[in-house]
Amino acid sequence: MNGCARAIEGRRHRQGMISLDLPDVNLIFDEDGKVVDAEQEDDAYTHKLIEMFMVEANEAIARLFEKLNVPLIRRIHPDPVPGDIEHLQKAATIAGFKIPKSPSREEMQGLLDATRGTPAARAVHMAVLRTLTKAEYSPAHIGHFALASQAYAHFTSPIRRYPDLTVHRALAESLALTKNGTEVPREDDEKARMGAKLKGKRNCPDEAALQQIGRHCTSTEQNATDAERELRQLLVLQLLAEKHIGDEFDAVVTGVNPRGVFVQLDKFLCDGMLKK
Repeated sequence: MNGCARAIEGRRHRQGMISLDLPDVNLIFDEDGKVVDAEQEDDAYTHKLIEMFMVEANEAIARLFEKLNVPLIRRIHPDPVPGDIEHLQKAATIAGFKIPKSPSREEMQGLLDATRGTPAARAVHMAVLRTLTKAEYSPAHIGHFALASQAYAHFTSPIRRYPDLTVHRALAESLALTKNGTEVPREDDEKARMGAKLKGKRNCPDEAALQQIGRHCTSTEQNATDAERELRQLLVLQLLAEKHIGDEFDAVVTGVNPRGVFVQLDKFLCDGMLKK
């Protein structure tokens, strides 16, 4: 599970947040960079606790700049596209459940909770994940559907993303104007004056500039994610081809169509299709 997913899982009982119960594995490499094995990712509650604090911090910064009326790069997650849930409806039906054509976040979470811990869990949870729209970087005040958050800035990563860095820079300017946060503006006129000062700072780009930055970073992040996924799949397939031809692995059926069934190996989370 990535950081966002752990945060969702850790806070799943608050405000109807989407809680996906999907496994993740860490690949083990040898000195030559080849995959030799895989192990389940550590999902200790301490990790979830840290992610919960990170989400709280992300929301606090987003709300702060909203009150100051200063644009900020946010991690936005639009609502699912109405009607684009055919795959989810099929998965739910096979598992013995029904879901409306335009389910609410609460209805989605109800389905996830009802199937959690059952043989159908992974297929249903993966179907919900595919139904969700992709998160983006933008100054727009759209909120984050999966996190049930109205304001989410996403700046607590170890500055591995450029959008995070833009928020760090804006926050640094804010701290400089408030003596490291000890003189925070309370009244509306004080907030307006501070907001005006921040808008004049080089590290606080205007909304048009942030929109351009957001679009570029969203595109490059998707390219990086796709490249990582494809490379991971290639390395796992190389390992299976070289050392595991004829071996048997536990797997979970994740989808069905007229041509056959889709399965995912538990150990490597590698997907494939078994034809009829």
